[in-house]
Amino acid sequence: MTVLERETMASWPQEVENEYAAKDADQTEQAFNEASTLAVQLANSATVIATLSNSIRMSEADRRAFVAQADTLHDQAQRLFEATKANDLEHMRADLNSIQATCKSCHERFREFTGPLAWYAPK
Repeated sequence: MTVLERETMASWPQEVENEYAAKDADQTEQAFNEASTLAVQLANSATVIATLSNSIRMSEADRRAFVAQADTLHDQAQRLFEATKANDLEHMRADLNSIQATCKSCHERFREFTGPLAWYAPK
């Protein structure tokens, strides 16, 4: 997750937007393909995250909430994947904002299990 997070925050969607603006078809296609791959990896990671709750000692209410957050992340990553396949930057931005909010929310609520986000420091 950390590698995916670092790569995502370091070069995307700025890289996609820059390549899209350059209107170089090959570079643009490559950027959307990379974004698509990252979306699939995020969806797969969300599935793994949900199963991790079985190995963490927590209340049933917390477990349901944790799994619900992971399921939400999975659904958001799937929508992001669809947006990348449609080369739809507007929906990609919206999906990334939703994903970021879900990650932030989960890491704040379940900090003792998830640890802090590298790119977010609460005030």
